[in-house]
Amino acid sequence: MRVGAVIQARMGSSRLPGKVLMDVEGLPMLERLVRRLKKAASLDVVLIATSVRDGDDPIASFCVSRNIPCHRGSENDVLKRYCDAAEGAALDVVVRITADCPLIDPEIVDELVQIFKTRSQEFRMVTNRKPITFPDGLDADVLSTSTLLEIDRSEATAYQREHVIPYIWENGLPFFNLECQPNQFYSQRWTVDYPEDIALVRAVIRAFPDPDHCPGWKDIANYLSSHPEILKINAMYLPKHEL
Repeated sequence: MRVGAVIQARMGSSRLPGKVLMDVEGLPMLERLVRRLKKAASLDVVLIATSVRDGDDPIASFCVSRNIPCHRGSENDVLKRYCDAAEGAALDVVVRITADCPLIDPEIVDELVQIFKTRSQEFRMVTNRKPITFPDGLDADVLSTSTLLEIDRSEATAYQREHVIPYIWENGLPFFNLECQPNQFYSQRWTVDYPEDIALVRAVIRAFPDPDHCPGWKDIANYLSSHPEILKINAMYLPKHEL
């Protein structure tokens, strides 16, 4: 099986425009993400999937400058963009990643891929976000290119095509969810949607300055738990705990 991480990225975030290329302690946020994914032993390639709109030209230029494979496709039909990217890279298995997760843990990616490889006859997808129990920002979905193509041929709604994955659980396809114990979704937020989010990510990077060291999610979580002043930076965006 040829396995690749496909990162969906765009410049047009309504809440924090251009966030994917914002500086994070000397490197664009997207480069931080790519570097962490390249530590995953299960991946044969890491590529970017962006849109053909002019506003996303900076992402394509970034990829050329860093020699990162880049596919450009539909802005709103992200499912089709994924299908074309996967086929273009000759992938058997796709790890779907969003560009707002610069602290992704390569060990979590490896675990998800291993589960998928050993249990692909039982499950159409392996994920860690249904429900989310890890700190928000460690999200990944693993599924075969053939499943993506099957969804593409289906009567998927515009919403399902834009968000790629909901078709699976909304149509009852079997999937496996990797869960974190204890649930940290309600206490730690590492995804980037707001200025406060990227401020927290910058603080984390400063705390682990060795460029050759890739701290795991537990290292980061432990550090943040012992530095509540950093956790407070974006605490206003934590989800309300469901009773």
